[in-house]
Amino acid sequence: MASCIALLRGINVSGQKKILMKDLTELCQSLGFSDVRTYIQSGNVLLDSNHSAHEVSGLLAAGIKQKYGFEVCVVVKTPSELQEVLRLNPFLSSPDLQTKKLYYTILSQTPDSMRMQALLNLELAKNTLRFVNESNTVYMYLPDDSYGNTKLSNNFIESKLKLQATTRNEPTLQKLVEMSHTN
Repeated sequence: MASCIALLRGINVSGQKKILMKDLTELCQSLGFSDVRTYIQSGNVLLDSNHSAHEVSGLLAAGIKQKYGFEVCVVVKTPSELQEVLRLNPFLSSPDLQTKKLYYTILSQTPDSMRMQALLNLELAKNTLRFVNESNTVYMYLPDDSYGNTKLSNNFIESKLKLQATTRNEPTLQKLVEMSHTN
């Protein structure tokens, strides 16, 4: 069995797509996953599975669709992949770095290079967004703004790249990696 971290997009945000974490845990167990644990209410699930990350994503998305009637983007990473996402952050060398202002938009697949370049060239994205192909992640540093106030939301990035993604902040990803090692 391999450990996985499933990141569900848009769960329990603004009263939309409500799933209690207890119910999500039970759903994961009914799908055959073991050692299922959730972290905060926004769709972070640690689990063990005999399936590949891609298969876990599909099984979980289909299970949610069947049980709740709505579709959810599910991005699955192994703990080592998530550690690599954190390690590759190009903003880590920024002076006076405030880690709570770091955000990670983890893409469901590799984006079209022209779409990515167009996103990075937008005036509002300059000095704020970076893309690291090895991690399929758009890194965001918002030292003067909060994520709730930025125009560079998950929806905005998805619309520009024409693919699904989910965003987490630095403390959440750090905690998920930590939890994956305390099993």
